[in-house]
Formats: sequence, C-alpha cells, structure tokens
Amino acid sequence: MRIVVCVKEVLDPDAVDAYALSGGLVIGDDGTSITQSTIPRLMNGYDEQAIEAALRIRDAGTECTVSVVSIGTDLTALLRHALAVGAD
Repeated sequence: MRIVVCVKEVLDPDAVDAYALSGGLVIGDDGTSITQSTIPRLMNGYDEQAIEAALRIRDAGTECTVSVVSIGTDLTALLRHALAVGAD
C-alpha cells in the first residue's frame, strides 16, 4: 500500500502572534498577504498529524510506503523534516 501525505508550508503562528502583539505586523496592499519576510515558515500542524497517522499505520504492521508531496519553491527544509520524523 502507498500512503501519500500532501503538506504545505505556513507561517509560524507564534511568530505572527508576536508581530501582531507588538504592533509590527504589516498587511500588504492586496489586503491578504503579510509583508514581513523574517517570519519563519514551517509545516502545517494538521499535515504533521497526517504524517504521524500514516506512520502509526505502518508501525502497526501494515506493509506500506509513506510519501510526502508538496508544491512550491525551496521546500528542502519542509521535506527534510518529513524524512526526519520517518516518512519514506
């Protein structure tokens, strides 16, 4: 069996909260994007939980391959994190 987990990179919610509380959060002209480029990015928490569920299925004895896919540029850190937790 193959298990494929789709993951995405999001802004660190703790860092966004810190910027918002300090009054330093600036919204772009389009009204939907944040202009700060210093906010770290990490894997979405729900996606991490999906990887964990897939790994539990594999650890329960089911012969399977856990693959992680994503779209975007410079996702090396994101995919390395998935490999570090046990994805194939």
